[in-house]
Amino acid sequence: MIWKWTLAGALFGALSALGTWLAEEERPSSSTDPAPVESVAAPNAPELSAPSEAPTGEGARTAPATERVAVDAAPAALDDFGLVAFGRVSATDDAGVPGARLAFEDDELYRHAVPSEAGGHWTSTALAPGTYALRVEAPGFLPVDERVTVAVGAPWRHDVVLERGLDLPVRVEDPDGEAIDLDYRSRGVGRDLEVVASLERPGPDAVLDSSWRFAEGRGQLTRRRNLADPAGLDARYQGRLALDAPPPVWATLVLHGRPLDSKPLDARATELVFVVDFAALAAQAGEVRARVVDAATGALREDVQLTRVPRNGPDWTGKPEVEGGVLVYRDVPPAEWCLAVNRGFTRVPAPPFRLGPGEVKDLGTVRIPVSKSFEVRLFGPDGEPRLEHLRAFAHDASALRFDEELAVRVRPKAGQPTTVSGVPAGPVAIVVGGRSSGVPLQGHLVDTSATDVVEVKLRGGTPVVLVRGDALPPRAWFVLENAAGVPLSSGRWLTRDVELAPERHQVRVYDGNVELLRKDFVVGDQRLVVRIGD
Repeated sequence: MIWKWTLAGALFGALSALGTWLAEEERPSSSTDPAPVESVAAPNAPELSAPSEAPTGEGARTAPATERVAVDAAPAALDDFGLVAFGRVSATDDAGVPGARLAFEDDELYRHAVPSEAGGHWTSTALAPGTYALRVEAPGFLPVDERVTVAVGAPWRHDVVLERGLDLPVRVEDPDGEAIDLDYRSRGVGRDLEVVASLERPGPDAVLDSSWRFAEGRGQLTRRRNLADPAGLDARYQGRLALDAPPPVWATLVLHGRPLDSKPLDARATELVFVVDFAALAAQAGEVRARVVDAATGALREDVQLTRVPRNGPDWTGKPEVEGGVLVYRDVPPAEWCLAVNRGFTRVPAPPFRLGPGEVKDLGTVRIPVSKSFEVRLFGPDGEPRLEHLRAFAHDASALRFDEELAVRVRPKAGQPTTVSGVPAGPVAIVVGGRSSGVPLQGHLVDTSATDVVEVKLRGGTPVVLVRGDALPPRAWFVLENAAGVPLSSGRWLTRDVELAPERHQVRVYDGNVELLRKDFVVGDQRLVVRIGD
Protein backbone atom coordinates (compact mmCIF):
# COMPACT_ATOMS: atom_id res chain seq x y z
CA MET A 1 0.00 0.00 0.00
CA ILE A 2 2.78 2.42 0.99
CA TRP A 3 4.63 2.42 -2.31
CA LYS A 4 1.57 3.55 -4.30
CA TRP A 5 1.64 6.87 -2.49
CA THR A 6 5.32 7.68 -2.72
CA LEU A 7 4.90 10.00 -5.70
CA ALA A 8 2.14 11.95 -3.99
CA GLY A 9 4.22 12.04 -0.83
CA ALA A 10 6.95 13.76 -2.81
CA LEU A 11 4.75 16.88 -3.04
CA PHE A 12 5.26 17.44 0.67
CA GLY A 13 9.00 16.79 0.96
CA ALA A 14 9.94 20.41 1.63
CA LEU A 15 7.78 20.47 4.78
CA SER A 16 11.00 19.71 6.63
CA ALA A 17 11.94 23.36 6.11
CA LEU A 18 9.00 24.29 8.38
CA GLY A 19 10.20 22.24 11.32
CA THR A 20 8.90 18.79 10.48
CA TRP A 21 11.13 15.85 10.16
CA LEU A 22 11.28 13.75 7.04
CA ALA A 23 11.51 10.09 8.10
CA GLU A 24 13.39 7.35 6.39
CA GLU A 25 11.43 6.20 3.35
CA GLU A 26 11.17 2.61 2.19
CA ARG A 27 10.98 4.04 -1.36
CA PRO A 28 12.50 7.25 -2.85
CA SER A 29 10.71 10.60 -3.12
CA SER A 30 11.62 14.20 -4.07
CA SER A 31 10.63 17.57 -2.62
CA THR A 32 8.91 20.74 -3.81
CA ASP A 33 8.37 24.24 -2.44
CA PRO A 34 7.01 24.49 1.12
CA ALA A 35 3.31 24.98 1.83
CA PRO A 36 1.60 26.84 4.71
CA VAL A 37 0.82 24.98 7.94
CA GLU A 38 -2.20 24.87 10.18
CA SER A 39 -2.83 23.38 13.63
CA VAL A 40 -4.63 20.06 13.89
CA ALA A 41 -5.76 18.43 17.11
CA ALA A 42 -4.57 14.94 18.02
CA PRO A 43 -6.96 12.10 17.10
CA ASN A 44 -8.64 9.84 19.60
CA ALA A 45 -6.48 7.17 21.19
CA PRO A 46 -6.32 4.03 19.02
CA GLU A 47 -7.27 0.63 20.34
CA LEU A 48 -4.52 -1.80 21.38
CA SER A 49 -3.60 -4.95 19.52
CA ALA A 50 -1.17 -7.82 19.95
CA PRO A 51 2.50 -6.86 19.59
CA SER A 52 4.07 -7.41 16.19
CA GLU A 53 7.52 -8.80 15.55
CA ALA A 54 10.23 -6.15 15.62
CA PRO A 55 11.53 -5.27 12.14
CA THR A 56 14.77 -7.03 11.17
CA GLY A 57 16.47 -8.34 8.13
CA GLU A 58 17.59 -7.30 4.69
CA GLY A 59 17.14 -3.69 3.75
CA ALA A 60 16.53 -2.45 7.29
CA ARG A 61 18.00 1.07 7.55
CA THR A 62 18.02 3.95 9.97
CA ALA A 63 17.96 7.51 8.71
CA PRO A 64 20.39 9.92 10.39
CA ALA A 65 18.72 12.30 12.81
CA THR A 66 18.80 16.01 11.86
CA GLU A 67 18.08 18.51 14.59
CA ARG A 68 15.64 21.23 13.56
CA VAL A 69 13.33 23.71 15.20
CA ALA A 70 10.25 22.00 16.68
CA VAL A 71 6.88 23.13 15.31
CA ASP A 72 3.78 21.72 17.01
CA ALA A 73 1.56 22.25 13.99
CA ALA A 74 0.18 20.12 11.19
CA PRO A 75 1.63 20.41 7.69
CA ALA A 76 -0.90 21.33 5.03
CA ALA A 77 -2.31 18.52 2.89
CA LEU A 78 -3.38 18.41 -0.71
CA ASP A 79 -7.18 18.36 -0.98
CA ASP A 80 -7.32 14.99 -2.73
CA PHE A 81 -4.84 13.16 -0.49
CA GLY A 82 -4.36 12.61 3.25
CA LEU A 83 -0.70 11.70 3.05
CA VAL A 84 0.99 13.93 5.65
CA ALA A 85 1.36 12.16 8.99
CA PHE A 86 3.05 13.70 11.99
CA GLY A 87 3.05 13.66 15.77
CA ARG A 88 5.13 13.53 18.91
CA VAL A 89 6.59 10.78 21.11
CA SER A 90 6.80 11.76 24.75
CA ALA A 91 7.33 10.26 28.20
CA THR A 92 4.65 10.24 30.89
CA ASP A 93 6.10 13.55 32.22
CA ASP A 94 5.58 15.12 28.74
CA ALA A 95 9.31 15.20 28.00
CA GLY A 96 9.98 14.60 24.31
CA VAL A 97 11.62 11.29 23.37
CA PRO A 98 14.05 11.69 20.46
CA GLY A 99 15.47 8.55 18.91
CA ALA A 100 12.24 6.56 19.13
CA ARG A 101 11.40 4.26 16.22
CA LEU A 102 7.85 4.14 14.86
CA ALA A 103 7.33 1.08 12.64
CA PHE A 104 4.14 1.02 10.53
CA GLU A 105 3.07 -2.25 8.89
CA ASP A 106 0.07 -2.46 6.56
CA ASP A 107 -2.10 -5.48 5.77
CA GLU A 108 0.20 -6.46 2.90
CA LEU A 109 3.17 -6.56 5.33
CA TYR A 110 4.91 -3.53 3.82
CA ARG A 111 6.87 -1.75 6.55
CA HIS A 112 7.75 1.90 6.94
CA ALA A 113 10.05 3.11 9.74
CA VAL A 114 10.02 6.68 11.08
CA PRO A 115 12.46 8.10 13.67
CA SER A 116 11.47 10.74 16.18
CA GLU A 117 13.82 13.69 16.30
CA ALA A 118 14.37 16.76 18.50
CA GLY A 119 11.56 17.17 21.01
CA GLY A 120 10.17 13.75 20.09
CA HIS A 121 8.54 15.07 16.88
CA TRP A 122 8.13 12.82 13.85
CA THR A 123 6.82 13.33 10.31
CA SER A 124 6.18 11.10 7.30
CA THR A 125 4.89 11.72 3.80
CA ALA A 126 4.82 8.06 2.71
CA LEU A 127 1.81 6.67 4.59
CA ALA A 128 -1.19 5.97 2.39
CA PRO A 129 -4.66 6.14 3.93
CA GLY A 130 -5.49 2.87 5.64
CA THR A 131 -5.01 0.79 8.77
CA TYR A 132 -1.61 -0.12 10.19
CA ALA A 133 -0.06 -2.07 13.02
CA LEU A 134 2.20 0.42 14.78
CA ARG A 135 5.06 -0.45 17.14
CA VAL A 136 6.92 2.34 18.94
CA GLU A 137 10.24 1.59 20.67
CA ALA A 138 12.88 3.73 22.36
CA PRO A 139 15.86 2.85 24.56
CA GLY A 140 14.89 2.88 28.24
CA PHE A 141 11.12 2.81 27.54
CA LEU A 142 8.51 0.07 27.32
CA PRO A 143 7.39 -0.58 23.73
CA VAL A 144 3.86 0.35 22.61
CA ASP A 145 1.80 -1.64 20.07
CA GLU A 146 -1.31 -0.12 18.49
CA ARG A 147 -3.68 -0.36 15.53
CA VAL A 148 -4.00 3.03 13.85
CA THR A 149 -5.97 4.34 10.88
CA VAL A 150 -4.68 7.11 8.60
CA ALA A 151 -7.58 9.18 7.29
CA VAL A 152 -8.05 10.58 3.79
CA GLY A 153 -8.15 14.27 2.93
CA ALA A 154 -6.45 15.91 5.93
CA PRO A 155 -3.12 15.83 7.79
CA TRP A 156 -3.08 12.98 10.30
CA ARG A 157 -1.58 13.51 13.72
CA HIS A 158 -0.74 10.74 16.15
CA ASP A 159 0.96 11.26 19.51
CA VAL A 160 2.41 8.40 21.53
CA VAL A 161 3.19 8.35 25.26
CA LEU A 162 5.88 5.89 26.41
CA GLU A 163 6.33 4.60 29.92
CA ARG A 164 9.87 4.50 31.24
CA GLY A 165 11.27 1.05 31.91
CA LEU A 166 13.13 0.06 35.03
CA ASP A 167 16.67 1.48 34.84
CA LEU A 168 19.08 0.14 37.46
CA PRO A 169 22.72 0.90 38.25
CA VAL A 170 24.85 -2.27 38.20
CA ARG A 171 27.81 -3.21 40.39
CA VAL A 172 29.91 -6.37 40.04
CA GLU A 173 32.39 -7.09 42.83
CA ASP A 174 34.59 -9.85 44.24
CA PRO A 175 33.96 -11.57 47.62
CA ASP A 176 36.05 -8.84 49.36
CA GLY A 177 33.77 -6.11 48.03
CA GLU A 178 36.27 -4.80 45.47
CA ALA A 179 34.79 -3.64 42.15
CA ILE A 180 35.66 -5.79 39.11
CA ASP A 181 36.80 -3.96 36.00
CA LEU A 182 34.19 -4.58 33.28
CA ASP A 183 35.78 -2.41 30.60
CA TYR A 184 36.05 -4.21 27.26
CA ARG A 185 39.59 -2.82 26.89
CA SER A 186 40.83 -4.48 30.07
CA ARG A 187 42.68 -7.82 30.08
CA GLY A 188 40.84 -9.25 33.05
CA VAL A 189 38.02 -11.78 33.09
CA GLY A 190 35.61 -8.95 33.89
CA ARG A 191 35.59 -7.82 30.27
CA ASP A 192 33.76 -11.05 29.38
CA LEU A 193 31.03 -10.61 32.00
CA GLU A 194 27.58 -9.58 30.81
CA VAL A 195 24.32 -8.77 32.57
CA VAL A 196 21.10 -9.52 30.71
CA ALA A 197 17.43 -9.53 31.66
CA SER A 198 14.76 -12.07 30.71
CA LEU A 199 11.13 -12.71 31.54
CA GLU A 200 11.93 -16.16 32.95
CA ARG A 201 14.85 -17.42 34.96
CA PRO A 202 17.35 -18.89 32.46
CA GLY A 203 18.53 -22.44 32.98
CA PRO A 204 22.12 -23.67 32.57
CA ASP A 205 21.53 -24.26 28.85
CA ALA A 206 20.01 -20.84 28.13
CA VAL A 207 20.24 -19.79 24.49
CA LEU A 208 22.06 -16.57 23.69
CA ASP A 209 22.23 -14.76 20.38
CA SER A 210 25.37 -13.42 18.67
CA SER A 211 25.32 -10.34 20.92
CA TRP A 212 25.32 -12.44 24.10
CA ARG A 213 21.68 -11.64 24.89
CA PHE A 214 19.18 -14.34 25.68
CA ALA A 215 16.92 -15.10 22.75
CA GLU A 216 14.04 -13.88 24.89
CA GLY A 217 16.15 -11.11 26.52
CA ARG A 218 14.50 -7.87 27.62
CA GLY A 219 17.51 -5.74 28.53
CA GLN A 220 21.31 -5.72 28.53
CA LEU A 221 24.09 -4.04 30.48
CA THR A 222 25.43 -0.75 29.14
CA ARG A 223 28.92 -0.25 30.52
CA ARG A 224 30.09 3.03 31.96
CA ARG A 225 32.33 3.96 29.03
CA ASN A 226 29.40 3.46 26.61
CA LEU A 227 26.91 5.60 28.51
CA ALA A 228 25.96 8.98 27.06
CA ASP A 229 25.99 10.58 30.53
CA PRO A 230 28.32 8.61 32.83
CA ALA A 231 28.43 11.60 35.18
CA GLY A 232 24.89 10.69 36.23
CA LEU A 233 26.10 7.29 37.47
CA ASP A 234 27.52 6.94 40.98
CA ALA A 235 31.21 6.01 40.98
CA ARG A 236 30.57 2.66 42.70
CA TYR A 237 28.67 1.32 39.68
CA GLN A 238 30.14 0.01 36.41
CA GLY A 239 27.05 0.39 34.23
CA ARG A 240 23.27 0.42 33.91
CA LEU A 241 20.63 -2.18 33.05
CA ALA A 242 17.67 -0.66 31.18
CA LEU A 243 14.63 -2.93 30.75
CA ASP A 244 12.15 -2.88 27.88
CA ALA A 245 9.64 -5.02 29.77
CA PRO A 246 7.82 -4.23 33.03
CA PRO A 247 8.89 -6.14 36.16
CA PRO A 248 8.94 -8.80 37.40
CA VAL A 249 11.92 -9.98 35.36
CA TRP A 250 15.15 -11.86 36.02
CA ALA A 251 18.60 -10.27 35.81
CA THR A 252 21.41 -12.74 35.08
CA LEU A 253 25.19 -12.44 35.23
CA VAL A 254 26.77 -14.29 32.30
CA LEU A 255 30.38 -15.37 31.68
CA HIS A 256 31.38 -16.91 28.32
CA GLY A 257 27.71 -17.50 27.54
CA ARG A 258 27.09 -19.37 30.82
CA PRO A 259 24.72 -17.99 33.48
CA LEU A 260 26.52 -17.52 36.82
CA ASP A 261 23.83 -15.95 38.99
CA SER A 262 20.23 -14.80 38.51
CA LYS A 263 18.25 -12.33 40.62
CA PRO A 264 14.53 -11.49 40.49
CA LEU A 265 13.69 -7.83 39.94
CA ASP A 266 10.48 -6.06 40.85
CA ALA A 267 9.37 -2.44 40.67
CA ARG A 268 10.96 -1.67 44.06
CA ALA A 269 14.51 -2.51 42.91
CA THR A 270 16.96 0.41 43.15
CA GLU A 271 20.26 -1.28 42.24
CA LEU A 272 21.70 -4.56 41.03
CA VAL A 273 24.78 -6.07 42.72
CA PHE A 274 26.53 -9.32 41.75
CA VAL A 275 29.41 -11.03 43.57
CA VAL A 276 31.86 -13.10 41.49
CA ASP A 277 34.25 -15.61 43.07
CA PHE A 278 36.90 -16.10 40.39
CA ALA A 279 38.69 -18.73 42.49
CA ALA A 280 35.57 -20.88 42.44
CA LEU A 281 35.17 -20.30 38.71
CA ALA A 282 38.77 -21.38 38.03
CA ALA A 283 38.01 -24.72 39.68
CA GLN A 284 35.29 -25.28 37.05
CA ALA A 285 37.71 -24.98 34.11
CA GLY A 286 37.99 -28.08 31.96
CA GLU A 287 40.30 -29.66 29.41
CA VAL A 288 39.99 -30.41 25.68
CA ARG A 289 42.11 -33.02 23.87
CA ALA A 290 42.26 -33.61 20.10
CA ARG A 291 44.58 -35.19 17.55
CA VAL A 292 44.32 -32.86 14.55
CA VAL A 293 45.97 -34.05 11.34
CA ASP A 294 46.25 -33.05 7.70
CA ALA A 295 43.91 -35.34 5.73
CA ALA A 296 46.40 -35.68 2.84
CA THR A 297 49.68 -36.23 4.67
CA GLY A 298 48.58 -37.35 8.13
CA ALA A 299 50.92 -34.74 9.63
CA LEU A 300 49.99 -33.25 12.98
CA ARG A 301 48.50 -29.74 12.81
CA GLU A 302 49.47 -27.54 15.75
CA ASP A 303 48.03 -24.27 14.35
CA VAL A 304 44.58 -25.02 15.72
CA GLN A 305 42.71 -22.74 18.11
CA LEU A 306 39.70 -23.12 20.37
CA THR A 307 37.02 -20.66 19.30
CA ARG A 308 33.81 -19.72 21.05
CA VAL A 309 30.45 -20.40 19.44
CA PRO A 310 29.09 -17.93 18.33
CA ARG A 311 32.25 -16.70 16.60
CA ASN A 312 32.25 -13.20 18.10
CA GLY A 313 32.53 -14.59 21.61
CA PRO A 314 35.80 -14.50 23.60
CA ASP A 315 38.26 -17.16 22.43
CA TRP A 316 40.56 -19.35 24.50
CA THR A 317 43.83 -17.46 24.15
CA GLY A 318 46.32 -20.00 25.52
CA LYS A 319 48.70 -22.18 23.51
CA PRO A 320 47.92 -25.91 23.52
CA GLU A 321 50.49 -28.40 24.75
CA VAL A 322 51.44 -31.39 22.59
CA GLU A 323 51.44 -34.73 24.37
CA GLY A 324 52.11 -37.82 22.24
CA GLY A 325 50.72 -36.20 19.09
CA VAL A 326 47.62 -34.91 20.89
CA LEU A 327 46.81 -31.22 21.37
CA VAL A 328 45.83 -30.49 24.98
CA TYR A 329 43.96 -27.30 25.87
CA ARG A 330 43.88 -26.69 29.63
CA ASP A 331 42.01 -24.23 31.87
CA VAL A 332 39.17 -23.91 29.36
CA PRO A 333 36.03 -22.29 30.84
CA PRO A 334 32.68 -24.08 30.50
CA ALA A 335 31.03 -22.97 27.23
CA GLU A 336 30.33 -24.08 23.66
CA TRP A 337 33.50 -24.37 21.57
CA CYS A 338 34.79 -25.42 18.17
CA LEU A 339 38.19 -25.97 16.56
CA ALA A 340 39.46 -23.42 14.06
CA VAL A 341 42.51 -22.61 11.93
CA ASN A 342 43.56 -19.48 10.04
CA ARG A 343 43.99 -17.58 13.34
CA GLY A 344 40.60 -18.76 14.48
CA PHE A 345 38.63 -17.46 11.49
CA THR A 346 38.14 -20.75 9.63
CA ARG A 347 36.25 -23.49 11.41
CA VAL A 348 37.55 -27.04 11.22
CA PRO A 349 34.85 -29.30 9.68
CA ALA A 350 34.00 -30.92 13.01
CA PRO A 351 30.87 -30.42 15.13
CA PRO A 352 31.00 -27.78 17.87
CA PHE A 353 30.87 -29.14 21.40
CA ARG A 354 29.85 -28.00 24.87
CA LEU A 355 32.37 -28.28 27.68
CA GLY A 356 30.85 -28.69 31.13
CA PRO A 357 32.36 -27.51 34.45
CA GLY A 358 35.53 -29.47 35.18
CA GLU A 359 34.96 -31.77 32.18
CA VAL A 360 37.73 -33.42 30.15
CA LYS A 361 36.60 -33.66 26.50
CA ASP A 362 38.47 -35.98 24.11
CA LEU A 363 37.57 -35.21 20.47
CA GLY A 364 39.63 -38.10 19.08
CA THR A 365 41.19 -37.68 15.64
CA VAL A 366 40.07 -34.69 13.58
CA ARG A 367 41.15 -34.56 9.93
CA ILE A 368 41.50 -31.24 8.13
CA PRO A 369 40.83 -31.59 4.38
CA VAL A 370 43.35 -30.25 1.90
CA SER A 371 42.36 -26.72 0.97
CA LYS A 372 42.70 -25.05 -2.40
CA SER A 373 42.96 -21.41 -3.41
CA PHE A 374 40.94 -20.25 -6.40
CA GLU A 375 39.83 -17.02 -8.01
CA VAL A 376 36.17 -15.98 -8.21
CA ARG A 377 34.98 -13.65 -10.99
CA LEU A 378 31.50 -12.19 -10.57
CA PHE A 379 29.40 -10.78 -13.40
CA GLY A 380 26.09 -8.94 -13.13
CA PRO A 381 22.95 -9.84 -15.07
CA ASP A 382 24.17 -7.37 -17.74
CA GLY A 383 27.45 -9.27 -18.10
CA GLU A 384 29.53 -6.52 -16.52
CA PRO A 385 32.14 -7.48 -13.85
CA ARG A 386 31.03 -6.91 -10.26
CA LEU A 387 32.89 -6.55 -6.96
CA GLU A 388 30.81 -8.04 -4.16
CA HIS A 389 31.47 -9.57 -0.77
CA LEU A 390 31.01 -13.33 -0.88
CA ARG A 391 31.02 -16.41 1.31
CA ALA A 392 32.48 -19.75 0.24
CA PHE A 393 32.25 -23.15 1.91
CA ALA A 394 32.51 -26.83 1.06
CA HIS A 395 29.05 -28.01 0.09
CA ASP A 396 27.93 -31.11 2.00
CA ALA A 397 24.34 -32.02 1.16
CA SER A 398 24.31 -34.61 3.96
CA ALA A 399 25.25 -32.14 6.71
CA LEU A 400 22.86 -32.35 9.65
CA ARG A 401 22.44 -28.61 10.16
CA PHE A 402 24.31 -25.90 8.31
CA ASP A 403 26.14 -23.27 10.35
CA GLU A 404 27.04 -20.11 8.46
CA GLU A 405 30.18 -19.69 10.55
CA LEU A 406 31.75 -22.55 8.57
CA ALA A 407 31.97 -20.21 5.57
CA VAL A 408 35.06 -18.28 4.51
CA ARG A 409 34.24 -14.60 4.00
CA VAL A 410 36.01 -12.68 1.24
CA ARG A 411 36.09 -8.92 0.76
CA PRO A 412 37.21 -8.02 -2.77
CA LYS A 413 39.52 -5.12 -3.57
CA ALA A 414 39.35 -3.06 -6.72
CA GLY A 415 42.07 -3.93 -9.20
CA GLN A 416 42.95 -7.20 -7.45
CA PRO A 417 41.75 -10.78 -8.06
CA THR A 418 39.12 -12.08 -5.61
CA THR A 419 40.87 -15.12 -4.15
CA VAL A 420 39.29 -17.70 -1.86
CA SER A 421 41.56 -19.76 0.41
CA GLY A 422 40.96 -22.33 3.12
CA VAL A 423 38.15 -24.26 1.37
CA PRO A 424 38.66 -27.92 0.37
CA ALA A 425 38.74 -28.67 -3.36
CA GLY A 426 35.55 -30.12 -4.81
CA PRO A 427 31.92 -28.97 -4.59
CA VAL A 428 31.99 -25.40 -3.25
CA ALA A 429 29.04 -23.09 -2.57
CA ILE A 430 29.46 -19.40 -3.41
CA VAL A 431 26.90 -17.18 -1.66
CA VAL A 432 26.57 -13.53 -2.70
CA GLY A 433 24.23 -10.71 -1.72
CA GLY A 434 22.18 -9.85 1.30
CA ARG A 435 22.05 -6.99 3.73
CA SER A 436 23.28 -3.63 2.41
CA SER A 437 24.85 -5.22 -0.66
CA GLY A 438 22.32 -4.16 -3.28
CA VAL A 439 22.49 -7.68 -4.72
CA PRO A 440 19.76 -10.31 -4.23
CA LEU A 441 20.75 -13.10 -1.85
CA GLN A 442 21.75 -16.07 -4.01
CA GLY A 443 23.91 -19.19 -4.01
CA HIS A 444 25.89 -20.85 -6.78
CA LEU A 445 27.37 -24.35 -6.69
CA VAL A 446 30.76 -24.78 -8.40
CA ASP A 447 33.42 -27.51 -8.59
CA THR A 448 36.99 -26.38 -7.93
CA SER A 449 38.61 -29.81 -8.41
CA ALA A 450 39.98 -29.07 -11.88
CA THR A 451 40.01 -25.28 -12.13
CA ASP A 452 41.69 -22.30 -10.50
CA VAL A 453 39.18 -19.72 -11.79
CA VAL A 454 35.44 -19.78 -11.13
CA GLU A 455 33.04 -17.48 -13.01
CA VAL A 456 29.64 -16.71 -11.49
CA LYS A 457 26.84 -14.79 -13.20
CA LEU A 458 24.61 -13.02 -10.69
CA ARG A 459 20.84 -13.06 -11.08
CA GLY A 460 18.16 -10.49 -10.40
CA GLY A 461 15.78 -10.96 -7.49
CA THR A 462 12.25 -10.62 -6.19
CA PRO A 463 11.22 -9.20 -2.77
CA VAL A 464 10.23 -11.93 -0.30
CA VAL A 465 8.84 -11.50 3.22
CA LEU A 466 9.59 -14.39 5.60
CA VAL A 467 7.28 -14.27 8.62
CA ARG A 468 8.14 -16.29 11.71
CA GLY A 469 5.19 -18.04 13.35
CA ASP A 470 4.44 -17.46 17.02
CA ALA A 471 4.32 -21.21 17.71
CA LEU A 472 8.04 -21.73 17.03
CA PRO A 473 10.29 -22.12 20.10
CA PRO A 474 12.61 -19.20 21.04
CA ARG A 475 15.68 -21.35 20.38
CA ALA A 476 14.62 -22.26 16.83
CA TRP A 477 17.41 -22.29 14.23
CA PHE A 478 16.61 -21.34 10.63
CA VAL A 479 18.38 -22.40 7.44
CA LEU A 480 17.33 -20.84 4.10
CA GLU A 481 18.28 -22.91 1.02
CA ASN A 482 17.87 -22.48 -2.72
CA ALA A 483 16.80 -25.07 -5.31
CA ALA A 484 20.29 -26.62 -5.44
CA GLY A 485 20.29 -27.11 -1.67
CA VAL A 486 22.86 -24.35 -1.13
CA PRO A 487 22.37 -22.73 2.30
CA LEU A 488 21.97 -18.98 1.81
CA SER A 489 21.70 -18.00 5.47
CA SER A 490 21.38 -19.60 8.87
CA GLY A 491 20.91 -18.53 12.46
CA ARG A 492 18.44 -17.96 15.27
CA TRP A 493 16.93 -14.90 13.64
CA LEU A 494 14.85 -15.38 10.52
CA THR A 495 15.64 -12.66 8.00
CA ARG A 496 12.28 -11.03 7.34
CA ASP A 497 12.74 -8.92 4.20
CA VAL A 498 15.03 -10.34 1.53
CA GLU A 499 15.40 -10.44 -2.24
CA LEU A 500 15.77 -13.93 -3.70
CA ALA A 501 16.42 -15.21 -7.21
CA PRO A 502 13.32 -16.58 -9.00
CA GLU A 503 13.44 -20.33 -8.23
CA ARG A 504 12.32 -22.81 -5.59
CA HIS A 505 13.55 -22.25 -2.02
CA GLN A 506 12.97 -23.82 1.35
CA VAL A 507 13.38 -22.90 5.00
CA ARG A 508 14.38 -25.62 7.46
CA VAL A 509 13.61 -25.04 11.13
CA TYR A 510 15.58 -26.84 13.85
CA ASP A 511 15.45 -27.13 17.61
CA GLY A 512 19.02 -28.07 18.43
CA ASN A 513 19.83 -30.76 15.86
CA VAL A 514 16.22 -31.91 15.53
CA GLU A 515 14.49 -30.71 12.37
CA LEU A 516 11.05 -29.37 13.27
CA LEU A 517 9.68 -28.53 9.82
CA ARG A 518 10.42 -27.54 6.24
CA LYS A 519 8.67 -24.81 4.32
CA ASP A 520 8.95 -24.92 0.53
CA PHE A 521 8.05 -21.95 -1.66
CA VAL A 522 8.62 -20.79 -5.23
CA VAL A 523 9.87 -17.27 -5.93
CA GLY A 524 8.56 -15.75 -9.16
CA ASP A 525 8.51 -12.18 -10.44
CA GLN A 526 5.95 -10.90 -7.89
CA ARG A 527 6.53 -9.99 -4.25
CA LEU A 528 5.89 -13.05 -2.04
CA VAL A 529 4.89 -13.45 1.61
CA VAL A 530 5.88 -16.76 3.23
CA ARG A 531 4.63 -17.70 6.70
CA ILE A 532 6.75 -20.23 8.56
CA GLY A 533 5.53 -22.19 11.55
CA ASP A 534 1.92 -20.93 11.65
